[in-house]
Amino acid sequence: MHLQSQRFLLLIALAFGLCQAGFAKNWVVQVGGTTGGGYYGGGTTPVLAFSPTPLTINAGDSVTFTNLGGAAHNIHADDDSFRCAAGCRGDGSGAMGDPDSSGWSDTITFSKPGTINYHCDQHVSMGMTGSIVVNAVAPLPFAIGGYISGNWYNPQQGGHGFQIIASNAIDTATNLPIMNAIWFV
Repeated sequence: MHLQSQRFLLLIALAFGLCQAGFAKNWVVQVGGTTGGGYYGGGTTPVLAFSPTPLTINAGDSVTFTNLGGAAHNIHADDDSFRCAAGCRGDGSGAMGDPDSSGWSDTITFSKPGTINYHCDQHVSMGMTGSIVVNAVAPLPFAIGGYISGNWYNPQQGGHGFQIIASNAIDTATNLPIMNAIWFV
């Protein structure tokens, strides 16, 4: 591959990476579960923990809490900003966030920087606590939107060039903005 071609592909990869830099991620925290060994006369031992904890994320990211079973659990923010299990209190589902042993999963988006401590109401006295550290995110120098487009060429390479057109349209499969790149050779 020509050096010019490699540079172009690197530029396109960099531009695509910058577009994705502004998008939030979803993280998973496992709630409870079981392990071998057993007490209470059973064959498995309930796990009274959140994993991972602490979890460090960026503002705008979301966390999906997934109950792996073993006992009735919930997630309850120490500042009472959320209380969830098979639905969250106040999300319109009618759920109150009471401990539940079903295989529930709830997603919460964290938009403010800071540390959020949380616990399982039923097992807090047994140490089932966790925390999420939310980092502030510096904004990009400018947002890449439909107004960013242009043509560039290299006259020393026989007029090779490229055109980039950014769009405000969102690809529904990836939830990313659509960007077109055309390489002239």
